[in-house]
Amino acid sequence: MCRPVRFIWEPSPNSCKHEHLQEFLDALPYADIVSPNHEELAALYGMETNIVDLHALQERSIPLVSKTNNGAFVIRAGARGCIVLRQGETKGVMVPAYWSAEKSG
Repeated sequence: MCRPVRFIWEPSPNSCKHEHLQEFLDALPYADIVSPNHEELAALYGMETNIVDLHALQERSIPLVSKTNNGAFVIRAGARGCIVLRQGETKGVMVPAYWSAEKSG
């Protein structure tokens, strides 16, 4: 029995520029899961990247989810955690960052 192949795309930071937004949008249908970080995605949208409003970023990204094959979009935000958006949902799920005091020291 064959397992289905999943294509997970983490865009390159060098390509996450507003002038590459159309290429980014054109590539979405080829990915099952897309996982840019919040600064990369903000840069693609032409938004300020030093202080990223995660709520605004989530709202702008919800329409993109329908363009992915299986509709999963994960916006990684470092210490702030990540936002998981899935096809058919109108709101993302905020997943907190995880770390262990034992592992950090």
